Amino acid sequence: MRTLGAHQVSPHELARQLRLENHEADRVKNADQVKNADEVNADVQIMVGMYSAVLLAAFGEVSIKLGDQDHHTAKVHPFFLFLACTLLFVIQSSAIVALTLNMNWTVQVGRTGHINVLQPTQLMMILIVQLMNFKLVINSARLMVFVLNPITWLEMRHPKRQQWVPVMYQETPCAMLVANLVRPICLAPFAIAALMMKFSVGYLVCTESVSVILSTGNVQDAMFNALAITFLAELNGPFWQFLYMIFRLETKHEDESWATFRLVFDSGVWEEGSHTLSEYGREKAVMANFVQKVVLHFPFLTRAGGADIMEDFIPFVVVFFVYARRIFMIAHAFDTAVLPAVRDVCTIWRWQHHEATPELMFAARMFVFFEDHISPIAIRNKTDLLHRKMSVNSTEPCERGGKYYRLGAHAAHHLLRKYPLHILASLTLVVFLLLGHRIFSCIFAKFHSKENDREVQGEDEEDDDEDESEDESETTEEASEADVKR
Repeated sequence: MRTLGAHQVSPHELARQLRLENHEADRVKNADQVKNADEVNADVQIMVGMYSAVLLAAFGEVSIKLGDQDHHTAKVHPFFLFLACTLLFVIQSSAIVALTLNMNWTVQVGRTGHINVLQPTQLMMILIVQLMNFKLVINSARLMVFVLNPITWLEMRHPKRQQWVPVMYQETPCAMLVANLVRPICLAPFAIAALMMKFSVGYLVCTESVSVILSTGNVQDAMFNALAITFLAELNGPFWQFLYMIFRLETKHEDESWATFRLVFDSGVWEEGSHTLSEYGREKAVMANFVQKVVLHFPFLTRAGGADIMEDFIPFVVVFFVYARRIFMIAHAFDTAVLPAVRDVCTIWRWQHHEATPELMFAARMFVFFEDHISPIAIRNKTDLLHRKMSVNSTEPCERGGKYYRLGAHAAHHLLRKYPLHILASLTLVVFLLLGHRIFSCIFAKFHSKENDREVQGEDEEDDDEDESEDESETTEEASEADVKR
């Protein structure tokens, strides 16, 4: 026992107080080091929400407050936020599927007789929904490319293992277990799965909103349906705010709707001026030899080698194909007077009866697992009922070549030949909106570089002229001196 003032303190309590004091000193020291660290902006924007919170937690950006003191906090493992994401994904996807399966299937698209009012309104509502959903799709695609890059988990700053556990519990067996569960190889799967859920919700909204709006019979229903499916897509933010307030969570981006990662290059990860791992980098990396081979063959995976360009290019290509397919779906719906969701139901029915095409086999198995074990909606009963109704007027309506078979390459080629002006103009507009700014930036940069080259060339010519004039003056002076001597 030791005595502090009038109170006796046990050795255990004294050790605990010393740990707290050391933790406070380390915190101040680390804060000073961070202020002086060479931080390079990774230029990775994150929409603050439930799915993105899993990614933030994987990099130690989410903490939970356990007391009134500053050191009474603990970082939240992404596994716990992933469980909440799973619940949110089930709610969103089930609601969208229920909305799709219970729409009016007898609507003849483009044959309603209200062409002057209803159809332009429907197309405007479809465009508005796609614009409102664009940020969700593009941001989730960018973040997926970001986390699927294995070098990201090597170059990004991570909390130390002891920082994941509160100070008072760092010497317990639980702390040793947690230290093994916060390796990047254990954190990355949760972030990747959460972002896949986020992208799936965005894709479902992009796809099913077309049918939900086209199935309406008046302008008011078209607007209400557009608002309903947009509301389902926006549940991401309110769900996160609910958990944030209930469990007293903390992040470094509390007041911003968009957060930006800042990347700290460890000076010892790479050898200076090369893509070779140092000894420190080999200790930090998992399977260092494999990582070294990957970096040597694909140097663009590193931030210095152009990973930010890859994270910007690949998502825009993915989004272009997503919206290009929506354009063909709308054209196909007006051409055949069949809602796109009817073809989606046929696709689901084939998946349920093990008739999926090879390229969609993985998606089919995931959907069947979802409806059998996760979704609260009896999807199979509804699809079987709708298939029986389709079979009344057509034999094998969902088989390849049937009336309700999904949009394929042959049908897309037929639409392109039938409506070339409308489709090509729409695709050109999408390309311009997605890549126009970057194209003009490249042209401007190239033009600016040419201007700089001309200026440098002009300066060089002026220098050459000055040199020639100096040479001529020197020659003249030498000639005059020779004349004087003679």
